[in-house]
Amino acid sequence: MKYLTLGVLLLAAQFVIAQQQGPPYETAPNTTPPTFPRDESSPEPLPPDTKAPSHEQLSNPELRQQIDDSFSAEPKLADSRLNVSVDDEAVTLTGTVVDEQQHDLAISIVKSHAGDREIVDKIQVQGRT
Repeated sequence: MKYLTLGVLLLAAQFVIAQQQGPPYETAPNTTPPTFPRDESSPEPLPPDTKAPSHEQLSNPELRQQIDDSFSAEPKLADSRLNVSVDDEAVTLTGTVVDEQQHDLAISIVKSHAGDREIVDKIQVQGRT
């Protein structure tokens, strides 16, 4: 009996507290709340990604140098011998690498810089037959 009385008291207290708080915050159907105050203008747009300029902005020698610098900065390509030639249509890779991992890494680096240019892969893998 003691537990039943306690339960009824808790239920009644919860009902009273809910009535004192008023109705929950409601929004109009199918609308989203504003993300900034109405009296302020929208925030400035984020700047575009400036990680690497597109190949239209780089001359062929600049792109070649950028790829060569990326190869030199990559310690996993230290024992490879890679050559890059660039023209308006393609980036051509020649030379030798020790294994497939170096080959894939070199191709990945070139893809990140080549933009719309075709990638011509003439790399020889030493372990490949």
